[in-house]
Amino acid sequence: MKCFVISLKTASKRQSHINQAFSAQGIPFEFFDAITPDINDAEASRLKLVIKNTSLSQAEVSCLLSHVAILQKIVDESIPYGAIFEDDIHLGKGADRFLCDDNWIPPTMGLIKLEKFNNIARGQFGSSIKLDSKTELFRLKGRHLGAAGYIVSHEMARQLLNELSQYDSLGAIDKIIFEEFIIDNKIDVFQLQPAICAQDSIFNVKNTTLHSGLNADRIVPKKQKISLLKRFKREFDRAVSRRIDFDNYNI
Repeated sequence: MKCFVISLKTASKRQSHINQAFSAQGIPFEFFDAITPDINDAEASRLKLVIKNTSLSQAEVSCLLSHVAILQKIVDESIPYGAIFEDDIHLGKGADRFLCDDNWIPPTMGLIKLEKFNNIARGQFGSSIKLDSKTELFRLKGRHLGAAGYIVSHEMARQLLNELSQYDSLGAIDKIIFEEFIIDNKIDVFQLQPAICAQDSIFNVKNTTLHSGLNADRIVPKKQKISLLKRFKREFDRAVSRRIDFDNYNI
């Protein structure tokens, strides 16, 4: 397993945090220099992505391109499995079991979400695969946003690159992969339960210290009134969703 952590060269506080978190469990990793807005156009051209029609801010485009650049690296270097992280995550205690090798991954699974972002996520009934008495994988059937921790196989990376290259108006990477692709049945995404990582803003909801460099440049969409049909769908999804844990077993 190759572990990549996306980080700006100047993000010394975040890199110190990541070094401590991964070294505490003996997990090998390497920093991947985050794409910056000044090279967005060149990098998008290299990756064969269209970014001119996006509604994302330039910093958000950089985030998207950083993830896609690692997918391209996984393909170019024929890496069997790559784990992609952002540099504000906290790791669970058992993370080394899942990040030091890939022997535990079922051969049919190409994309595994390691992160807790929402408290619940819609899962497919009867899709659970037990890894042990406390850990399982289940197929996601609805959105579970966040792109701060996931595993991608070589073949899945190739498929994602192909799908992304067909977009003429790209959005946030997590919305594309962990919502649109799932809902449109373009790929199978499995959730590790309990999750083994969570962003600082989730882990330390009221006292986050690893602030995102994207916040100052983030475009916040206007709130829209939810229709009765959408409200009903939201409640239905909630009723058939699975709880995502990141509890004392993992921390």
